[in-house]
Amino acid sequence: MISSDKRSSRAGYSMVFLVSSMLLLSCSAEEVEGIKKGTVDKKAEAQPTDKIKDSLRFNAVNVRTWAAKDNANNFPELTDSIVAVPWIKSRPSFGIAFSGGSTRSATATLGQLRALDTLGWLDQARYLSVNSGSSWISVPYVFLPEQFDGGRFLGSYISPGNIRDAVLKDEEDNESMEGAIFHARVVDPSDPERIRSMLRGDEGYADFVGEVFLKRFNLHDRNKFFSSHEAALDAILQSNPLLKSDDFYLMHKNRPFLIVIGTLLTPAKESYLIEATPLYVGLHSEFSVASAKDADAKRMLIGGGYIESFGYDSYEPKQAVSADGRWNVQLKGDVSRGDPLTNKRYRFTLSDVIGMSSAAPHITIAKKKIPDTVFPEFRHWAIDREHVQSDAQLYSKAKELKHGDGGDTDNLALIPLLARQIENILVFINTRTAFPADASCDNITTDVIVDDLIYLFRSTNKPEDKVVFSDGEVQLAKLCHDFKQKKQVGKPLAYCQNYVIKSNVRYGIREENYTPSICWVYLDRTQQWIDKIPNDHTEKQVTDLKVKQGDFEHFPHYQTFGEQGPLLIDLDRERVRALSNLTAWTVYESASYIAQGLPSALLAIGKRPEGFDQ
Repeated sequence: MISSDKRSSRAGYSMVFLVSSMLLLSCSAEEVEGIKKGTVDKKAEAQPTDKIKDSLRFNAVNVRTWAAKDNANNFPELTDSIVAVPWIKSRPSFGIAFSGGSTRSATATLGQLRALDTLGWLDQARYLSVNSGSSWISVPYVFLPEQFDGGRFLGSYISPGNIRDAVLKDEEDNESMEGAIFHARVVDPSDPERIRSMLRGDEGYADFVGEVFLKRFNLHDRNKFFSSHEAALDAILQSNPLLKSDDFYLMHKNRPFLIVIGTLLTPAKESYLIEATPLYVGLHSEFSVASAKDADAKRMLIGGGYIESFGYDSYEPKQAVSADGRWNVQLKGDVSRGDPLTNKRYRFTLSDVIGMSSAAPHITIAKKKIPDTVFPEFRHWAIDREHVQSDAQLYSKAKELKHGDGGDTDNLALIPLLARQIENILVFINTRTAFPADASCDNITTDVIVDDLIYLFRSTNKPEDKVVFSDGEVQLAKLCHDFKQKKQVGKPLAYCQNYVIKSNVRYGIREENYTPSICWVYLDRTQQWIDKIPNDHTEKQVTDLKVKQGDFEHFPHYQTFGEQGPLLIDLDRERVRALSNLTAWTVYESASYIAQGLPSALLAIGKRPEGFDQ
């Protein structure tokens, strides 16, 4: 049976094709032909001579790699003597995961971050692990430049008793993230640059989401790399004297370390989870896969560790330049290997990160052998260069591979936290699937609980089996019964439990007596919150919200695509403000329970806003 999340996604793919056609109709014949040939780029590609000379600095760079296949605990943000992030090492073993789900997830995540920030819990967290729509919010939050105010970015909390039509429709703050969601339409006649951003070949979609979610925060410079903090940047500049500090965005100090997940698709259409972080990009485990669709194609290695983020999408290194795993790699395009004649310099940017993580149709389109022109492809090479170069049976060059939405491998963004053996985990499931009050917890189907959660407990007997919990069926039933009891009395769906973890080699998860505490918070139209909204029939939007009609027919489980028709991912301010404040209230209301369920995270609840539930 297909879950409502997947049905919504399939309908969304049809919408993607419609919008793609609209984009092509807006192009000149020359531009359309350029898209087919992969030679169209933004106008900025025709740079003045001085900028072209400056860009020569990026032809090749020296990048660090970290092997992980024989060192399960090698996560550089914690273990590297030079680039470890100092403020996260001293924090409790606490991570927060946000699921995907386009602008529904983005909006829900915004409200959840708003509440977590007020409570001070983000200052306790080591990690934010995010996917798809939640990456649209979390990446600019973590990299927010110092000139922007974090409170304005997250927006003000509105308690349910203060929700009125005028409040839902109030003018936006141009430094708020909610404003970016208001204006997330693909086709915007007032912004022709947004349309043209989709014409950059396989960087087109990434450029579009960068225009929408990063540009207003000065984070959409396609010429800039990114890294984590000053010590990491100093190490990069020491090894790359032609690079400058201004070539990089850095994390906002003291923010949790960010993990953005995506899906890497091999030539044989196998899917693997890939991580992009401020420090590095890669797969912790190493896999041998076919290098082409042909049955007799050489094998190639993918993963096995990480490469510094600014060196991703490069050609394979020829030789090491230092004993600590630093390699010289070429970023410059190579016409002899099929790159466009534009001779562009490739840079892996923040826009590429959120573009990869949220390219929802990409993997499905690729597996169905439908050509596409706008979704991400990046060059990937194996970390174990000694092995690759010494084995003639292995394909040794970089391979341009499709990268798509992390929801194809781990929509809940939980697996990276389990791989790092985090002891206290808070998971926000911002799903399209509503939990029914009459749920059957003896035979749990995807009509009851979203499949992304079920498959962590129940085997699918597929190579990419995701089961990570021992005694999974029993534990899943406990979760279901708890949700059912709370749903029937109108409480938020939050459930905490200690789990025994099973090893899962594909995802780098080890047993080793690992028993984390996990709290699940499931998106729900919580009746207690609805009841606190004033009854006033002169307020149309508020009335529609209370009785689930009009603009709020699907509230809070907005469709992943097409909630507002051909606008695709756009949500108006009324929908955004209602959902973000519901999810913020849910965190406040559940804070005491969650703090008890994650005891060693040392979470305080004293900072909840006075009258938050009134």
